[in-house]
Amino acid sequence: MNLNQVIIMFRSSVSSILLVFIFFHAVGGIPNIDVQPTFFIFSTLIISIFCFQLKFNFNDFILCLICLISITFAYTLQLEYLTFKYSVTYIICILMAWYMIVLIRNGYIKELAPKTIYWIIGVYATVGFIQFFIPDFMSFLVTRSEEAALSFSSTGRGVRSLTGEPAHLGKIFSLLNILLIFLYINVRITHDIKKKLICITIFLFLVNTTISRSAYAILFHSFIVAFLLFFLYRKFFYFFMILLLISGVLFISILLNVESDIRFIKLFIAVFNNSEYLLEQGAIKRLFNIPMILNNLSYYDWYGAGMSPNSEMSSIPSPFGRFEYLVHNRGYGGYFEYVLKFGVFSIPITLIVFHFLNEIRKIVVTINGKNYYLGYFFSITLFIFLFQDGTPVNPLPLFILIYFYLNSNQLKIIKFR
Repeated sequence: MNLNQVIIMFRSSVSSILLVFIFFHAVGGIPNIDVQPTFFIFSTLIISIFCFQLKFNFNDFILCLICLISITFAYTLQLEYLTFKYSVTYIICILMAWYMIVLIRNGYIKELAPKTIYWIIGVYATVGFIQFFIPDFMSFLVTRSEEAALSFSSTGRGVRSLTGEPAHLGKIFSLLNILLIFLYINVRITHDIKKKLICITIFLFLVNTTISRSAYAILFHSFIVAFLLFFLYRKFFYFFMILLLISGVLFISILLNVESDIRFIKLFIAVFNNSEYLLEQGAIKRLFNIPMILNNLSYYDWYGAGMSPNSEMSSIPSPFGRFEYLVHNRGYGGYFEYVLKFGVFSIPITLIVFHFLNEIRKIVVTINGKNYYLGYFFSITLFIFLFQDGTPVNPLPLFILIYFYLNSNQLKIIKFR
């Protein structure tokens, strides 16, 4: 075995470890956190050891530096309530993005294959399925208490598998669905690729509905199904929407008289006859996360909320009535939280994310001589999953954004103005 083969094997091993830490980010031993810092720690170690052998892109480094300087300025204006954990968390977020770019460009995170994603889906789904019968199965791998795992299954909320809660599991299934679609169109396009993408998406939607049972996750996964149909089968999309509307009208009256222990069915029924109950649910608070954050901005200074203890009751209009909530220095996550935390100093970070999404938007796929603008599908769905909710330190949505951005050039077959 020569030196080149040893290097290839080493990089392959490192890549496998990094991918495990990205896709199974809730697995670890540090208590009281849903996202373990395993990826950040291991990637810091790799980059530190091999820094003299890695190639660093100057533009990537400058953008990372601008973001770090920007939030550091914000910290200097938030000194009164600055804490170590808060400061370190957002610095780690910026560095983690840069690490991913460096590792992908240098081949320390190898190209993904669909079979790898199927293996990951299989692990999550298998553990989740077993938890319906043995609720504490593998729960020791996640730092949330075993009591929490038992409560999920007993209240009809579904299971958490190897995540913090069912909503987190549902989001992972949705993100893996988007990633699978990208991986399939990133290789040789076959004539039946459209059918394959639709079948995969519907299958994962059913897996999500059956295992996570999270109303919030099911809602957003249904967006993936609808958007994909819109871009691949436009006529069928309109037919499906009309059929769904007619079916909904026919079955709503039946559902209103149904009693079910499954939580997402109870929430669906509450949309029509119990809006007060609906507005009390955590899923609804997540759903209104972006308007809540935008409303919260008016209660804090131009440099953001930081860790300010200021809070008061506020409300925003919703289709279900006036939604009242407690204004706080944080919402339910997502990249809009940078805007709340840092105010105008979040502009560089926000612009970079939108630049990535805009480049991804330019992806065009040709199937049987016809162009399909799937870049819009990817940019819209990623925008939803990046900005809607979730902790910024979660490496999975960030990795998918960066992976798509770095691998999208070969799929841009039409020049956009």
